[in-house]
Amino acid sequence: MNVDDRPSAEYDSYASIPRIYGPRVMQLIEDLLGRNGIQVLAVSYRVKAEDSARAKVARSASRYSDFADLHDFLGVRVVCYLASDVEKVQRLLTSEFEIDPARSLDKVDSLDPDRFGYLSYHLVGQIGSNRGALAEWAPFAGFPMEIQIRSVLQHAWAEIEHDLGYKSSSGIPAHLKRRFARLAGLLELADAEFDGISQQVADHVEQVSRQVADGDVVPVDRDSIQALIASDGSIARADRDIAARTGAVIDHTPSGIYADARAEELLDVGLTNTSAVIAALEKEEAQLTRFAAGWLMNPADVKNIDEDEDLDDNGHFKRLPAGISLFYLYLHELVANERYNELESVGSLGDSTVRIQFLEIHHAAYKDSHG
Repeated sequence: MNVDDRPSAEYDSYASIPRIYGPRVMQLIEDLLGRNGIQVLAVSYRVKAEDSARAKVARSASRYSDFADLHDFLGVRVVCYLASDVEKVQRLLTSEFEIDPARSLDKVDSLDPDRFGYLSYHLVGQIGSNRGALAEWAPFAGFPMEIQIRSVLQHAWAEIEHDLGYKSSSGIPAHLKRRFARLAGLLELADAEFDGISQQVADHVEQVSRQVADGDVVPVDRDSIQALIASDGSIARADRDIAARTGAVIDHTPSGIYADARAEELLDVGLTNTSAVIAALEKEEAQLTRFAAGWLMNPADVKNIDEDEDLDDNGHFKRLPAGISLFYLYLHELVANERYNELESVGSLGDSTVRIQFLEIHHAAYKDSHG
C-alpha cells in the first residue's frame, strides 16, 4: 500500500511513541545542560505533522518507504544564547546519545560562503544502549530523532527566512540576494561580537575576583559587589550578625541581578569603590546590623511582599540573601543624608505610617553614635 493511501490511524499509531518520547527527551536534555552548567534560551520538541511527513515520503520515495524511515519524525531543538555554546551543546549531546554521523550534518560547513542562512548543527541519533536498557527508556530504544542546535541569532534568521518562504539561495530573486547577503554578514558579525563580549565579561569577573581577594581597590559594579559578597570578609560578618539576630539563614547564592541592584544603590549614595563600601560598612557595623535586624523583625517590613516569600509562622523571613547588609547600608546612607523622599520607592516604605516606624527603628539603632 502506498504511504499516501494510508489512513490517519496509522500515522497516529506511529506518532504515539514520539508524543510520549518527545517531552521525556526534552527534559533529559535540559537536565544534561543544567548539570554541565550550560545555559540555553530554550529546548523544545515537535512531532512531524501528518501532511509534512507524507509529503516528505512522497518527495523522496527512493529514500523513504515508510514513516519509520524519517529520521526527523521527532525533532528536538536547542536554542543557545551564543554561537560558541552551539559547539559545547553538540559535544555534550554527541557524548550522551548514539549519533549517526552519516546522517548528522553541520550546516555551517555545508553553507555557501556568502550566506549566513540556516546555520545549525543537525544531529541524528537515538538514546544510547545503556540508557535504553533502563525500564523507563526501553520503549523508546532505537527510535530516531533529529536534534537541531542553533544560536539565538541563527534561530531568528531561520524563522524569518522560513516565514518569507525561501528555502534556498536559488529561490531568492536576484535583486534581493544582495540584501540577504548584507544582512547575513551583519548577523554573523553580531554572533561573533556577542561571543567576544561574553569572553571579556568572563575575564573581567575572574580579574575582579582576584583583585577583591587581594584587597585591591576596585570600582563598584555588579561583578565587584558579587565578589565582595562571596568573600568571607566584613559583608559576610555583618550578614551573619543580621541572620543571628533574626533567626534566619543566609542564602549564599545571590544572583547577578541581586548584585547589580546593590551596586546601583551603592553608587547612588556615593560609594564608588570597594574600599569605600567596606569602610562605610565597618564604620558603624554594630549599629547597622541592629538597624537591619530591627526592621526585618518588624511586621511592617513584610507588608505587601510577594506571596512566595519564605516566612515563618510569625511573618519573619526564614532566609536572607548574602549581601543583605549592603542593602541596609544603602538605606542608612539615604537616611543619614536626609534623602527621605527616596525611601518612598522602597518596598512598603511608600506608606507614610510605615516609613515613620522605619525611621524610628533606624534612629534607635544609631542613637549611641549620633546622640
